[in-house]
Amino acid sequence: MHFLYEFSNRSFIIGLFTPVNESVWEHLKLVYFPFIFLGILLNIFFYKNYNFNLKVWDYISISILRISIFIIIFHYLYGLFFNDSSIIYDIILYYTSMLYGFKIVYNIFKKNNIILNVKSINFHTLSLFIFFIVFIIFNIYPPKLNLFRDPISNTYGIFML
Repeated sequence: MHFLYEFSNRSFIIGLFTPVNESVWEHLKLVYFPFIFLGILLNIFFYKNYNFNLKVWDYISISILRISIFIIIFHYLYGLFFNDSSIIYDIILYYTSMLYGFKIVYNIFKKNNIILNVKSINFHTLSLFIFFIVFIIFNIYPPKLNLFRDPISNTYGIFML
């Protein structure tokens, strides 16, 4: 998904779902959408057996939130300690984060050990929708914060404002 925006000749629609620049924020799409796909697959293949249609989205939202925080913290910690950036480190960080997130979903799914009340399920499931809307808004109108800045071109968002 990383290069799909460029391969699509900078399609606006594709840019809503894939990174449009090298900012940390845009790369969080590489976490969000694979986990949404995982949630869809879990619902298709396991819903009848385990009857957790709504719970799976809660587990997915917990993973996405944890991974996103993990990536942001460790990306900026690396920059703080080494006063530099490294594509190798960022790739390792991404794959480590994804494995961490898949492990969270797997452990929760396997053990089913998190007790969630109706309010938390609704909140976490709603948070997935809110996160998607925020991705779209900040893709088009990104705040002028370092999290949203492309370090290569020093620009922001899909229109390179």
